[in-house]
Amino acid sequence: MELRRQHSRAKLTHDDIVKIVGNKYGRLIVLNFKEKRVELNYPFRITYWYECRCDCGNTHVVRRDRLLKGFTRSCGCISIINNEA
Repeated sequence: MELRRQHSRAKLTHDDIVKIVGNKYGRLIVLNFKEKRVELNYPFRITYWYECRCDCGNTHVVRRDRLLKGFTRSCGCISIINNEA
């Protein structure tokens, strides 16, 4: 008998989606909700994307889970600064 891993992904409500608007994650401030995408390479995977402004002034569109887990902390300017040093 094969055991299958069950993913319990609750759908986000409108309140959950706008709750992080205005928050700061690393150098990024969340400006607004951009879009909801259905990823084709994963069945039933829905991702939420936000427009953010970095401290350097650039805007960047970032996936919600990458913001909350700390994987994306800037528009990429940190990598440029670290490479110049």
